[in-house]
Amino acid sequence: IKMRAKLDIGIGLILVLSILYSVAAFPDDSCIRADDILKKYGYTVEQHNVTTDDGYIVSLFRIIGRKGEQSTNQDKPPLLLQHGISASSDNFVGNGSNSPAMFFYNQGYDVWLSNIRGTRYSRGHKFLDSSSREYWDFSFEEHGRYDTRAFIGHIVTITKKKVYYLGFSQGFMQLMAAFSLDPVYYQDRIEKIMGWAPVVRMDLCLHSGILLAALLRLPKLAQFLGLTYLFPFDYDSCISSVRLCDFSPLLCKLKLITSGDFLPYFDNDAGQLHSLDSTSIKNFAHIVNNVAEQGFYRYPQDG
Repeated sequence: IKMRAKLDIGIGLILVLSILYSVAAFPDDSCIRADDILKKYGYTVEQHNVTTDDGYIVSLFRIIGRKGEQSTNQDKPPLLLQHGISASSDNFVGNGSNSPAMFFYNQGYDVWLSNIRGTRYSRGHKFLDSSSREYWDFSFEEHGRYDTRAFIGHIVTITKKKVYYLGFSQGFMQLMAAFSLDPVYYQDRIEKIMGWAPVVRMDLCLHSGILLAALLRLPKLAQFLGLTYLFPFDYDSCISSVRLCDFSPLLCKLKLITSGDFLPYFDNDAGQLHSLDSTSIKNFAHIVNNVAEQGFYRYPQDG
């Protein structure tokens, strides 16, 4: 009888916690598309799809106006905001009206938000299906060699101006890869570069998730198991993660520590979890290899 009573109490607690979790409040902007968030706050947005030299179809969002505003982007300097690893342009709009994309637009920039291959906004390819192993055969080297080149080339073609580039974390790293592989191309296309938590060499990497992965050789294990990518965006999973933050800030923080970058401009952890998006196992393996080698190297030929 006592055992049955304890079991009933345990089941009751689980039910109560489940109900509380299911109705937990979460920020209104959680898990909404980046362009829809911008529209919600009164901004007009265009989506531009660009095909890279190796066949990936990647997207950019451009803020072209604001409700009640008469000016255009004609005289504004173009600013490209490039997100980091396992993220998307959601990085720059997930903090409501205080988000960086809106801030820079209000300061007079022609704001462009890029989405590298593999993210929920850039899953297209001329020939490959995004569920295939071949599709996910890329790392930050390809983000730099192909995606960055496509983004900047498209912006210059549209605006006829040099680009201001702000890269967050891996977003800065991929630009350094681009410079290393094709420096001449960017000489007349970039006005100024800025790094937000910039990463290049990995000697002093303190990201707990990456350090743990390097220690346990997790990318090798993932490749052995046949996995091709991490953190696929799914609306229901995103909502569950955001509710987790409302229900248990501690568990929310633990999830962030192991899976995402800390973004200093977010007012809440839920917004950061919203910004998580896909990255390839190969990209993760490349970064972990650079941590082990303590430098900035190309992907090893032996994998």
